[in-house]
Amino acid sequence: MKSDNTAIKVSAAVIITAGKVLLTSRKVPESDEIFWEFPGGKVEAGETLAQALRREIIEELGAKIIVLDLMRNIRFDYPGKSVDLYFIRCLFVDDEPRLHPHDNQQIRQIPLDQLEQINLLPADLPLAEQLKQML
Repeated sequence: MKSDNTAIKVSAAVIITAGKVLLTSRKVPESDEIFWEFPGGKVEAGETLAQALRREIIEELGAKIIVLDLMRNIRFDYPGKSVDLYFIRCLFVDDEPRLHPHDNQQIRQIPLDQLEQINLLPADLPLAEQLKQML
């Protein structure tokens, strides 16, 4: 899918270990509702998707990752903005990293067959469906 200058480019890590995928929490300001998402963030000017993802995971989780391959790219339209999401398969550098979430985020490892039971951000639902089909 092509991106344009009006869309926010976001790189998200898909980290699957022993049949479980790592998700982080996000509080939505408009409703104070807690959603879950694949960790990552905005790609800054001059960064590649991989560079942005490595930076974001260090900032959000305090861990280093190995960036593998692009699993899916989708455009999601929120009210007032569009996001180009690049879901990238990754591994932690350490076998058992000590994760240190920031900004009161929570971290969960969810079995792939239970993703439909989690309150995922709407933009992440297409990838969750793809992961479920991989079972």
